[in-house]
Amino acid sequence: MPDPVVVTCGGRRCLALRPDASTDLLRAAVRETSGAVLIRSQGCLGPCVWAPVALVAPRSDPGGGPLAATMLGPLHHPADLHSLADWVRGGGPSAAPLPAQLRDLQRRDLA
Repeated sequence: MPDPVVVTCGGRRCLALRPDASTDLLRAAVRETSGAVLIRSQGCLGPCVWAPVALVAPRSDPGGGPLAATMLGPLHHPADLHSLADWVRGGGPSAAPLPAQLRDLQRRDLA
């Protein structure tokens, strides 16, 4: 089961609103896996109204189809960030459904 790819937004609004410890927390969670990847976008991911945001996707799709990413935001509260870190440690979307703690933060309304 592949570990996830986590992309944090590098846009100005997300950087300004992201809690200071969030990058360290996600970095530590990724290091505790066998193959998760953490990427900080060099630019804005788009949904500034929900800043700060992150994308989480499986590293590969066994069927060869397109990968479905989950966008989450706003990630302000430490409890939400800890829930995201725990989900990443557990394998992310390839291993388990989105945790209940994060369901209200899932941005399905992006087209």
